Amino acid sequence: MEFENVSEEVKREARRFAAAFGVEKWERKEESELHVLLVSRAGSHKVGCSICHTTGHIEEIGVVKDDLIALLFVDRWDGRQEIVEFDRVLPDDYDFMVRGLHCLGYKDEEVLSQLPPLTAHERMELRLSMPREFWPQKWLDEEAAN
Repeated sequence: MEFENVSEEVKREARRFAAAFGVEKWERKEESELHVLLVSRAGSHKVGCSICHTTGHIEEIGVVKDDLIALLFVDRWDGRQEIVEFDRVLPDDYDFMVRGLHCLGYKDEEVLSQLPPLTAHERMELRLSMPREFWPQKWLDEEAAN
């Protein structure tokens, strides 16, 4: 994954996003303050994210169908998070999104309750599939406590 003229925070967050969603290839586009990464994954899913130039913070994650967003996760600057659903969203889109959000360490129960719950086995599989360098702080804390 090649980057030019972007901060280390943006590079790291893009790599973390790619690991969480199993991204195989991507292309980078820029729009004002955001790096918009349009990425694809093996199978039927495409996923994209917007990363802020200045903070390196992922602000939006979208599951894309037929070049239109089907399911969107928004992490606002004021700390509010939400899931926005569009009429073309399918059950497997929810599964795909919740797995990626789990790997990124999002934990807002009000938001995640809109998505299907992960079993303990699924959570463990996801943890084992993520490179340790991209683990959310919660996972690192749990490992240190054991």
